[in-house]
Amino acid sequence: MDSSIAPSSAGKRGRNSSVILTDRLCEKRVAKRTKLYDRKCPGLYVSITMAGVATFS
Repeated sequence: MDSSIAPSSAGKRGRNSSVILTDRLCEKRVAKRTKLYDRKCPGLYVSITMAGVATFS
């Protein structure tokens, strides 16, 4: 497991980082690896790296 991924609890994920995934959101630059969970499709998330690479899971 990559230690640079910040773990998030299930309770926090449902309210704070649950968004509607869009092209613009997936292409943004981040300071550290970030996971954004989709509000409309439970279980779908995008992991964005510092280089701007987005991986969907």
